[in-house]
Amino acid sequence: MAITEPRSGETSELQVLEERAAEHLEKGVTLPPDLDEESVDRRPVVDYTVPAGRLGIVVGFSTVAAAMMVGGVFFGVSPRIYATLAGIAGIGAAIWVRRFRNPIVMNVLMALSVFLIGILLNALKGNIGNLLNPGPFIREAITEGDVLRPPVPFTLGWGMIQAWLMAAIGFAAAWIAIELRKPALGMMVPLPIIMFAAISVPDDQKVLSGLACLVLFAIGLGMLSGVELGPEDEQRSLAFELRRAARALPLIAAITLGLFFLSRTNFLFPEPLFDPTQSAQKPKTIPPQDVPDRVLFEVESRITGPWRMGSLDVYDPADGHWKLPPFAENRLEPVPDDGLLDRELQAGISATFRVRGLDGAVLPGLPNMVGIIAQGPFLSYDIRTGNIRLSQGVMQEGIEYTTTAARIPTLDELR
Repeated sequence: MAITEPRSGETSELQVLEERAAEHLEKGVTLPPDLDEESVDRRPVVDYTVPAGRLGIVVGFSTVAAAMMVGGVFFGVSPRIYATLAGIAGIGAAIWVRRFRNPIVMNVLMALSVFLIGILLNALKGNIGNLLNPGPFIREAITEGDVLRPPVPFTLGWGMIQAWLMAAIGFAAAWIAIELRKPALGMMVPLPIIMFAAISVPDDQKVLSGLACLVLFAIGLGMLSGVELGPEDEQRSLAFELRRAARALPLIAAITLGLFFLSRTNFLFPEPLFDPTQSAQKPKTIPPQDVPDRVLFEVESRITGPWRMGSLDVYDPADGHWKLPPFAENRLEPVPDDGLLDRELQAGISATFRVRGLDGAVLPGLPNMVGIIAQGPFLSYDIRTGNIRLSQGVMQEGIEYTTTAARIPTLDELR
């Protein structure tokens, strides 16, 4: 094949192409006549590659798992329902807030949506009047958390705290999964709350609550494996995901049953080498200058004491101290309807107590108590230590009760 030079005065095809390209560059690139630069800037940015609905369902399973565990800290079933509603509402709020592209508006709506979720959910319980001033109820709940062992009453203060916590968890999980495009990390957001709440759930609910969380996480991970963050035409259909989930249900059920029966043995939950509740404890002392001067309780009685709130009945020769009995060895029983605590002793003295500034859950009483008469709070009696405790709630000013005890021997009788 021969290559010929262009004759003098003729233009080659390459030169023609170069001239046309130069003319294009000089003219520049123009927008279509129906668009200008301002209209292009105002067009909304829509991301068709993020399946917000499916990702919301994925993180919803882990959020509901956290709700099941957090709600188990309280009495009844309703706390779990309210926790679930708060978490789902937080996920929905995240999907709605991401539609706004202004950073300031988004941040304001984030905080406002979580706050309103807590208000609206507690308004459903009929506490509309108290919602205007929730501070005292929240402080009361925090005080209860320091002195009570779960399960605790689901008061207004705890309802507000739980709703805000679960709404924030649902919002954060959905935001990370959808807006930051990290669905696996979003599913893990509720995990620390699950682990923390699992410590406080009553022993008789730990196994079932743990299995429920396991199943919900397994379903969420199964759905996560079918979510693609690519073009919309590459997404698997919802019918396909449902069929695959249905095929996996027998396997999940079998694993759940296996773990349930294993939990009845010491294989999954071996006996601890050291249990603090089985050890006697030294009483914690507070310097007098750190305690506010206030009236703790008032007593009406013909005797001047002693008033008993505990006992040091364990002697530790290692350090030479008397200690409080192990908490696990306390034998709490509800105070019977007739108020009799010891049917073998005969009442000889009595005292009427009125609580003023006392904190905690232990009530003052008499040694060798025979009976107690009280109205209002539910009380329990520790057979070992002789303490009277509130079964639910915390100490309230104005609680009044009368105790009877065996007669104190005289000095002559003791000689």
